Amino acid sequence: MKPEPIWKRQQLLKISWSALGEKIQYLSEQVGKRDDLPEVVIGISRGGLILAQCLAHTLDTKECYCIGIFRNTSETKYSQRGQPFFKWGLSADIVNNKSVIIADDIAGDGGTLKSAAEYLIELGAASVTTCVIVKNKGCRKDPDYFATEVDDWVVFPWELLNENEQTPVTTIA
Repeated sequence: MKPEPIWKRQQLLKISWSALGEKIQYLSEQVGKRDDLPEVVIGISRGGLILAQCLAHTLDTKECYCIGIFRNTSETKYSQRGQPFFKWGLSADIVNNKSVIIADDIAGDGGTLKSAAEYLIELGAASVTTCVIVKNKGCRKDPDYFATEVDDWVVFPWELLNENEQTPVTTIA
């Protein structure tokens, strides 16, 4: 059976810096309500680093690190994705017997988060929670926390749009 596409390929969904701030604030509040706050924040480079930093401040932890996982084969919209490739990781003592939250910008099909969670469990993390700004409707496993659900390609404020872009662009709140 052929997998269902995760993008409609009808429009680009642009998030402004202001809307991004609101979404991160919402996620920080949701995670901050937990009885068992994560001890370590792990951002997936590059997209998850802003969210990771904000979560670390909300959780009042200096234990904020990043791992490098790459899947997209290019920086273009609707880029082909391969298997998650770990460019760099962590020392096991950072997460050993600790509760961890993984931060990323988007969960497309969930493969990157799944690989990151498995990796951290292998390193000895006591528990792993996932948090993303945007979840795609085609995601195979929902992250524990997400602020927005979409069905097309998202352009974050730190990403540049091609000035000759022909695909309609919609700003999302």
